[in-house]
Amino acid sequence: MQKALTEMNIQLHKMITDITGMTGMRIIRAILAGERNPRVLANMKDYRIHSSVHDIVKSLEGNYRQEHLFVLKQAVDLYDYYHQQIEACDRQLEVCLSQFDSKVNVQSQPVPPAKAKGRK
Repeated sequence: MQKALTEMNIQLHKMITDITGMTGMRIIRAILAGERNPRVLANMKDYRIHSSVHDIVKSLEGNYRQEHLFVLKQAVDLYDYYHQQIEACDRQLEVCLSQFDSKVNVQSQPVPPAKAKGRK
């Protein structure tokens, strides 16, 4: 995704460190849905993003050519597919782990609290 955005001269990764986070994916999906106004896209930022709307607007001024949008769409589709595969794997792991008997009784022998790491 980042390569497609760079080819489009969109420097979103400089304003938002995790483009696969909530804000980054919201902006990317809006671009794929047809939104091109940088101000509208920048206003999609989450309150936890430290970059200003003005800086994000400048980073979103790019070249929205059709071939770059196609590559971006392919990357987002692969990203979604991989997440579906990971979720399927997690579900299967839960099924497998549920078949094991628990060797620890948390009620009679609770897990001791973690030791605080101090300065040495």
